[in-house]
Amino acid sequence: MVEALLTLIGLLKVNVGPRPHPGRKRIAFQAYSVHLAQFFIPVITKLRQEAPEFDLHFIVLPHPHFSWGSLQALRAFAREDLQVPDSHIHYFWDALWHKYDLIICTDVYAKFPFWHAQKVFLNHGPGLARRLLCRHPLRKTLLDFDLVLLAGEEDLDLLRRFCPRKFVEQKVRAAGFPYLDSLLTCVGQRDTYLRRLGLEPNKATVLFAPSWRGLQALDAREPSFLEALLSNLSALDANVLIKPHACSFNKAMAPGADWDKLLHRYMGGNIRLDDNVDDVPALQYADVLISDISSRSYNFMLLDKPVILLVLEGLFPDPLDRERIAHMQQAAFTACSATEVQALVVNLLRYQPGDRSNRLQVAQRCFANPGRASDAIVRHLLWQISGSKLSRAQGT
Repeated sequence: MVEALLTLIGLLKVNVGPRPHPGRKRIAFQAYSVHLAQFFIPVITKLRQEAPEFDLHFIVLPHPHFSWGSLQALRAFAREDLQVPDSHIHYFWDALWHKYDLIICTDVYAKFPFWHAQKVFLNHGPGLARRLLCRHPLRKTLLDFDLVLLAGEEDLDLLRRFCPRKFVEQKVRAAGFPYLDSLLTCVGQRDTYLRRLGLEPNKATVLFAPSWRGLQALDAREPSFLEALLSNLSALDANVLIKPHACSFNKAMAPGADWDKLLHRYMGGNIRLDDNVDDVPALQYADVLISDISSRSYNFMLLDKPVILLVLEGLFPDPLDRERIAHMQQAAFTACSATEVQALVVNLLRYQPGDRSNRLQVAQRCFANPGRASDAIVRHLLWQISGSKLSRAQGT
């Protein structure tokens, strides 16, 4: 209701926004949460290097599951982390009449101003959710965008099954996932990171990072599973990091569960919670990952490190989810109980059993241009804003 009222007010404020500099193109980045906006950082950094003459803007998008406070935090993130001038940051209802040459979105929950602009979808990780393809009053679909940039060839092959051939050939590219460029190219401070969390740098680190859907489904089906899992992991001579998806801390998206409060009950000893929106440090410094259908499993494989998948029968009934799990199982270990997870972790930390050399092969199918995806993405954006046609050979 509040959003509808603000949008109505925006409709009545007919204007073109900040006056553009003569001859300068205007690119707007749009997101409804910090956890999505962070994926713009490497793209904006590269874009400023390659095209400093462009004006960069940010549209703060309201979402029914995100509070006013989260929108304020998003605006602050755009100003402080994305380094977008405050005069170029607008709530969506204030940007309805603004003119942009290019609008870049990381989710199909997107809204477009009235003036025509080229619209780009930058997928926030590998994997295609069904909602990207299904019509809904509150969402777009991939077909509503002029350019769709996917993480890798695996997603491109999958999309060919669901979208018209002409659309895929002309408007879809496997370009990469820029957010992971730093995962492969930046050397961090492992000891500093672990000490900050109160963990011991000289010990191996186990990362438990479920998807927000997986954590919710697991708790609904087997409420005692999480307690048993963490109890078993606490007995290991290793650091244990818990890192849920950022949406798990949003009470509107995790109905009936206050995961921040619930997970803090298990803190202590060798177990810590990393609630930072950035996944890269945890992925870099962990030795073993425990997850489910989360794309962080693929991210971890890109580092050629072992993944344990929680595969409980019927936990993810959607056919696309089952396909995703089957694909992950080609390069991961699987467990159906807390006891099996503990046994696998012990063996992986001690012996690294089994030949999982296809981890990199699977991951590289999921991520085009690993370590240099920002270059490829920006190249696509520049071609799109210039009105040129980029050939498939030039797109990788």
